Amino acid sequence: MKKTRDYLLEAKQALGHETAADTVRWLGLNPGVVSRYLSGKSIIDNDDVVWKIADALNVDPSEIVAARAVERAERSNDTEMLEVWKRRFQAVSHSAATIFGLIALPYGIWLTDRLCILC
Repeated sequence: MKKTRDYLLEAKQALGHETAADTVRWLGLNPGVVSRYLSGKSIIDNDDVVWKIADALNVDPSEIVAARAVERAERSNDTEMLEVWKRRFQAVSHSAATIFGLIALPYGIWLTDRLCILC
């Protein structure tokens, strides 16, 4: 399961940040805070950062929020909350793929009718 650090690293790469300083400027945070986020020592607890990452990756922010809650439950050894948040993470991460699939399905059928040499 992805961690908040993974999302931040993906955003860093997607935005073409070559150094941590680029990411610090983008997020507008203290370099020490960003360093802890990038190293995975701290869970990204800043909602503005979550939204910036979500925008950069074009993902639903609730996916990152759910990943953050899973991390917190893991660190606190709260198995009950861990299971709850794992289910929620699965729900939000699959919902975007499902919506995209439903939108793309009619186009795929239309394209198949146009390209099929046997039809």
